[in-house]
Amino acid sequence: MRKKKREVFKNISNKFAYTLIAVCIIVLLGIGVYAYGTTTPSVFGHSIGELAPPTSCTTNQVLTWTGSAWSCTVPSATDTRFTITTSGLCYTAPASCKSESKTCYADTYASVDYGASCSSVSQSMLNTICSSVCQAPACDGTNSNCPGGTTVSYTKTGSCFGNIVDCHCTASGTYTQMTYTAAGQRCI
Repeated sequence: MRKKKREVFKNISNKFAYTLIAVCIIVLLGIGVYAYGTTTPSVFGHSIGELAPPTSCTTNQVLTWTGSAWSCTVPSATDTRFTITTSGLCYTAPASCKSESKTCYADTYASVDYGASCSSVSQSMLNTICSSVCQAPACDGTNSNCPGGTTVSYTKTGSCFGNIVDCHCTASGTYTQMTYTAAGQRCI
């Protein structure tokens, strides 16, 4: 009896076996497509009625998953930090500091009356004279409400023209700017 079973399958050619498999796949795909929707492409899938809530929710109710089914429930206020206003969903935010890396390119010129001829004054002294003109930082990233800001200071270069010291204040470099946002209501 075993021998006969083997002989039955031995007589089936590969070409016939592959053709039979291909026909079965096509038939299964056809059944799957028909079962999915219909033969009308415009109504494939589910209708809006099939996707609607199981019961009609009334005013101020929301669709909620109960763990085993969907139902319409009244939402409970569990988080008092949030309110709904005409501006949208709002919450009270704490004060915050934002850190931003910026590049400083500052260039300024000024003149100082030396009172006498400055032609014999050293370059170091001319630069010192310009310190009063260039004393502020060129780019100030500090904020009294936020720690961590940095500054870029001017480089002072002075040159003499008679009794006048011309000051050239230049600054370049990267610095950290801190921006403070006060506490208050934020809405989205």
